[in-house]
Amino acid sequence: MNPAQYNLLIPQGTDYALTLTLTEGPSFRTTGAAVGASSIPLVAPLRTALATGDKVNFEGAIATLAAPATVGTKTLTVEPLGFKLERVTGEKCLNLTGFTAIAPIYRNLSEASIAQLTADVDTAPTEGKLILTMANATSGPLPSTTSEFLTEAELQAITEQGSHYIWQLHLTDTNSLILRPVEGFVVVSQKGA
Repeated sequence: MNPAQYNLLIPQGTDYALTLTLTEGPSFRTTGAAVGASSIPLVAPLRTALATGDKVNFEGAIATLAAPATVGTKTLTVEPLGFKLERVTGEKCLNLTGFTAIAPIYRNLSEASIAQLTADVDTAPTEGKLILTMANATSGPLPSTTSEFLTEAELQAITEQGSHYIWQLHLTDTNSLILRPVEGFVVVSQKGA
């Protein structure tokens, strides 16, 4: 699994929280579905099989498969939808049942971590949700890397470390296998920026 890039903006000296939904496998596009629908048509044939009970993230809305979906199928059978789907991208949620998580922050990867985000698997681990937090007592001492306000688009467009920190999400499963599904840069903004 190649780690996805996701950059964080942490305001210096404040409590920080972010919920991530982790997904796996190739994505697929839907043509849309109405509230209450129990099938979701796909734009192209499915490239990876999905099992009954798998959770699928459609850009923030989670659907549960009611039947297996084989490679090549163009319709997903799901539990009745509680939301309307437009033409969006879907991905299978990473099942985090039994996983533990840590999220260290580094000046550079050749040195020891300088801080750590608390990383907790959400109460619905089959939906791939992970909550990252940092208390103000931890973010306060971190030297700021910018005094500018950044939009989310500007933050995610950062591709070079420069003066920013690096973070990595490390997941450990019940067999002690370690995955690193997400990493990125950490921009620490000055108080009031």
